Amino acid sequence: MLCNNKKTDSSISVNHFNPKYSNSEPTDDANLAIKPSLKQSKSTRDFTKPKPQAQKWRKRRCCGNLPCLPCCVAASLLGTVLFLIGLAGLLVALLSSNQQASSSTTTSVILTITTVSTTTTSAITTTSAIITTSATTTTSTTTTACSPVFASSLNLVAYFPLDSSPSYLYDVNATLTATAVSVTNVPDERNQCLSFTGTINSYFQVSNIASLGSSTTPFSIALYISPSILSGTIVHISMFKNGTDGWCLPFMGFASTTNLAIQIWGGTTAKYVLGPIPPLNSWTHVVQTWSLANGLILYINGALYAQDSTVTTYGASGVANYLTLVSTLEAIPYPANGCSTTGVLGGLGYYNGLVDELRVYSRELNASEVCALAEY
Repeated sequence: MLCNNKKTDSSISVNHFNPKYSNSEPTDDANLAIKPSLKQSKSTRDFTKPKPQAQKWRKRRCCGNLPCLPCCVAASLLGTVLFLIGLAGLLVALLSSNQQASSSTTTSVILTITTVSTTTTSAITTTSAIITTSATTTTSTTTTACSPVFASSLNLVAYFPLDSSPSYLYDVNATLTATAVSVTNVPDERNQCLSFTGTINSYFQVSNIASLGSSTTPFSIALYISPSILSGTIVHISMFKNGTDGWCLPFMGFASTTNLAIQIWGGTTAKYVLGPIPPLNSWTHVVQTWSLANGLILYINGALYAQDSTVTTYGASGVANYLTLVSTLEAIPYPANGCSTTGVLGGLGYYNGLVDELRVYSRELNASEVCALAEY
């Protein structure tokens, strides 16, 4: 028939399968027929279209080959550790800087104090040069650091704190007694002290100090003074109670230039060293020591001030002596041959002012002990 005369292409199947419009599966023949038509060459494939097959789910990765969660936890911990290390380093640096600044400030203050002390002592030494002595005298301005340990009581033969009456008449060691005439107890920073009027009948006397009568026994005499006038005898040593008969000598007092001075009897003449001019109405700690090894030494406020190492002879009385504070007990005018006119301290009257903390040792105190006494 004419309607069936159309040629049919045997290469094209009449049973076409279009997966878009059918839910049924094609026959095997149909699948075989359409497979060539589904293939495309690589050169003609459209890569902008998504691949028809389903994409496999892949784990997201952020740190190399590690999964995100472990990687981020590790990175967070590492960052925290590094932050803490940096913070610790900063704190150490700040502490070190503060310590260095504090040390620098302290050193600066010490250097400033030392400079002021040296300048003041130099001025005093210049004034002291007005009086000369035949003996070789060494003046030192070196300050010795105080020991925290208080001076030993070893060989402390007399200690009078000079506090309230009448206890100031008794030695702390309970071995010596004293006599006081025309004195008054007044308060001070160490409890109380004695005030003297600067007359012949105002004094404090201790008896029976054997070590001061020996030519071979070293000794130390320590006390505080606060003078109202820069004149007079402070410590007087005598063989007899009246202070004048027999062997006698002023040991500590003011020279004619108002300098402090100490001396001992050298056998033929008085040997002495000069000290500073102390301030009026202000406390100054004074220590006098003597020994065969180191000679005559003067300490002021805990520091070595002057020394004459050639004074190795002490012509002592040979008996127990009297120690009298602030008076020679000789009337003015002094007799020409009296002991009150001997040496650099002779003939200058009676001390007027305050005295406190009298100590006498039968040994030479060292620099640390003297410094500790001055800090008391």
